[in-house]
Amino acid sequence: MLKIEIKNLEKKELNGLIPLCHILGFEGTLKNLESRFFDLINFPAHQVRIARDLKSSTLIGFIHFFEAPSLLTCKTIEIGGLAVLPEFRRQGTATKLMLEVEKWAKNKNCASIQLATQIMRKESIQFYEELGFLKEFQTYFMRKNLSLD
Repeated sequence: MLKIEIKNLEKKELNGLIPLCHILGFEGTLKNLESRFFDLINFPAHQVRIARDLKSSTLIGFIHFFEAPSLLTCKTIEIGGLAVLPEFRRQGTATKLMLEVEKWAKNKNCASIQLATQIMRKESIQFYEELGFLKEFQTYFMRKNLSLD
């Protein structure tokens, strides 16, 4: 049985996030993760929890979530990212991370949790539905990359 520890992300653990970022299709070098980490710690509405396997001390998963106030909807929490290493999936890690978010949301008096997942991620969609998430609508996630020079 997998025994894990869930805790807040600390700077010394950023290197362990690199393979998890790659799972989600995002660049994850230590340099850019450090920069992003320092951006996040200035915004207490943003939270990152990690899951560590107690037997091997391996960082096996993470979840990033934040308060997303809106004029149009109730106070909500948005999931920014969730990943678990493939060899540690289907052992309760992602569920425990999601329960951390629910607990935090309730403490912040948030009435809902929302997330986006790619249509091709069938297993992720099934996982979220098993946790009680409902598909509300299909949408396009659009991005415009800006030149920072």
